[in-house]
Amino acid sequence: MSQLARIGTLVSDIRENVVSKGGYCLYLDAGDSEDSILLESALTRGSAMDAVLHSAGCDQVALGNAIPFRYGIQAIEGLAESFGKPLLCANMFWQEGSRPKGLTPYVIENLGAFSVGIIGFTAPMNAYQSFKIELKPPENIAPALVDTVKAEGADFVMVLSHLGLKNDIRLAEMVDGISVIIGGHSHDRLKMPLKINNTLIGMAGEYGEILGRLDLEIESENFTVTRFFEQHLAVTDETPECRPALDVIAAEKQRAQRIMDVEVGRLDTACELVNGVECRAGNLLADALMDHFPGADGAFVMGNHWEEGLPAGTITKGQLFSAIRSTGNPGKVVLNGLQLKQFFSAALNPGNIQRSMAVLRGQSPGFPHVAGIRLRASGEGSGNWEILFGDEVVKDDDRLTLATSDLELSEYLNYLTIPDEQVEYDIPTILPEVVEGYLQRHNPLSGVSLGRITPIDFHTN
Repeated sequence: MSQLARIGTLVSDIRENVVSKGGYCLYLDAGDSEDSILLESALTRGSAMDAVLHSAGCDQVALGNAIPFRYGIQAIEGLAESFGKPLLCANMFWQEGSRPKGLTPYVIENLGAFSVGIIGFTAPMNAYQSFKIELKPPENIAPALVDTVKAEGADFVMVLSHLGLKNDIRLAEMVDGISVIIGGHSHDRLKMPLKINNTLIGMAGEYGEILGRLDLEIESENFTVTRFFEQHLAVTDETPECRPALDVIAAEKQRAQRIMDVEVGRLDTACELVNGVECRAGNLLADALMDHFPGADGAFVMGNHWEEGLPAGTITKGQLFSAIRSTGNPGKVVLNGLQLKQFFSAALNPGNIQRSMAVLRGQSPGFPHVAGIRLRASGEGSGNWEILFGDEVVKDDDRLTLATSDLELSEYLNYLTIPDEQVEYDIPTILPEVVEGYLQRHNPLSGVSLGRITPIDFHTN
């Protein structure tokens, strides 16, 4: 949030300077400004960040992929409400043909006697199929959209893209009439814009570390770019925070605090988090996942979803969301014994337990935890494990219905990659809400057992 407030200061200074010289200034965001590590963002399903973007002077935002994947397509409407206008996305549709609420395909910004048409695109990804969403390839629909915005008065056409650099280049190669693409999604930082045919492509890195400034000189008769210049402005702790953004941040923190103060249940005993071994916090999440899906035979989940454990006593929503910061979505999947052995052989490998992963922001995956099933060593070597369901050893071709989250089945973790269409995900529910529901249904919760994976000899510092 503070980074956006600092960007707001830079934008205000640039805008004042440009306007004083007779020019025009647009602040465009290419999507995914939300940061789930911030409680305010997680508790408001990302909408707090869009309110801050608006207060920082942002004119238009493209739809990213993070919020729809974390909280469902319905969360987009909340983003638009907080931003004060629809987000730009021309290629997302419900399978029956309508557009999700909170989106618009394009806008036309009137800058004096000059009008700019801005078309938005978000990345087509297979995972959207589970939402009953169709993502149309941008290059297929962009030509008609370019014609439409020009017919409605746009002199100059831009694309605000959350497609990634490779797809931005493809769009510029295949579609005429787009003068500028401002891109995101792939986190690339281009020191100077790429020029593909007659299209400039700019992209300014990640995590709000810099603000990209692109100055254009546009010929007034045929509206072509005659000169351009890009500058990367570092956003540092020394950059002042703008007052309007600070005011909105304070209001969003108050909104989040009201949510955090809600009591969700009581623990009779503490659920501690201990890295690298089985612990009660991890087992609590596994129990909650199994309970979330009636009829599930068991559950398995990694310990890294937790930041800290929970104390005995009354638990508030703020405590819970601070302790388990994951925005993973719960899912139910049918797996056979051989697949489970593959997962746990990788998950219980000491090297994997400790490895640092960039996708987890440098954190390790942690130790696996289970409910409804048990694991025991079956010989020498870290890969020899038996899975037990009741008192019976699960055979390779036995099939169990198990609850887990999207991380455990993802190619990012790469322990056992399962296609999304084979998993029944409960979206927009996220893991803290799974535990919240479990605590409410089992209030007070008397205790969480240990001893589900034996022997435990993987403790790491």
